[in-house]
Amino acid sequence: MPEKLFSFILKTSLRQQIIVSVLSVAVFLLTLVPLELQRRIINNATTNQNVDLLIGLSLLYLVVVIMQGGLKYLMNMRRGRIAEATIRLLRHRVIAGTEREAAGDPSDEAESEGTIVSVVSAEVEPLGGFVGESISGPVLQGGILISVLGYMVWVQPMLALSAIGLIIPQLLFVPPIQKIINGKVKERIEILRDLGEAIVDRSGDDSAEEPNSPEEFTPQIEEIYRLRIQIFRWKFLMKFLVNLLAHLGTIGVISIGGWLVIQGETEIGTIVAFVSGLQRIGDPWRSMVSYFRQITDARIKYDLIRVIPEHTSS
Repeated sequence: MPEKLFSFILKTSLRQQIIVSVLSVAVFLLTLVPLELQRRIINNATTNQNVDLLIGLSLLYLVVVIMQGGLKYLMNMRRGRIAEATIRLLRHRVIAGTEREAAGDPSDEAESEGTIVSVVSAEVEPLGGFVGESISGPVLQGGILISVLGYMVWVQPMLALSAIGLIIPQLLFVPPIQKIINGKVKERIEILRDLGEAIVDRSGDDSAEEPNSPEEFTPQIEEIYRLRIQIFRWKFLMKFLVNLLAHLGTIGVISIGGWLVIQGETEIGTIVAFVSGLQRIGDPWRSMVSYFRQITDARIKYDLIRVIPEHTSS
């Protein structure tokens, strides 16, 4: 297996990644159309009481939504196929690698079995899921983020500052919190493997007078529990801060936008489009934050899986 995670991704699924990335580009390009249609429906059709224009824009809105939904369906199906193919490949490689090592040194068989149980049953699935959207994910979410922000700046620069102001503070607290989470995820994975190896080793020990006792593995189980709670604590703290900033952004747009409407410097339809745009920014930004967490988590898992033969023979 390649040393780097993305080298592995490109080696095993380059063609599929290109196809799903093209679909992602098509999806985010269609994201701007509903925002502009909302603005025109309120500012042009409703304000001017033009029923024909209202019906026409509404039908166009429906067509765009159906097109975007269909493209998302195709994109997600492609992602799913990439993920499941990767999971299947990793399981085959893990089992084959550990069997070769165990054949060379039978004394490592129990340790190898414990590692296989942990990896094949649990670890490869999140890694495979990440591979499925490793390239198309940031293409889609980053494209939506940049295009919507660009649209906001084009329509009303002052209101766009409120949206941009959501992102800057998050750049300060997201990376350090994520670094803490990553360290605890890696530690938890290593303890889970050790626990699996200990259970297999104890079960295969013919000299043992008693069967496995839950108390025998209590320290590892308690440590896994403690690490999981700490991961939850940091993860949900980060989520709380991100959501808080999102709501502050909405309040800012409504307040500043309302003042601009009163001064006659913008229209109500623009405010509606901006509030909808904030929601469209919030989702991809949270996805990008999640992607940042997933990529570091996936690298940890990939590194641990890649060196399994070395681990089992050590």
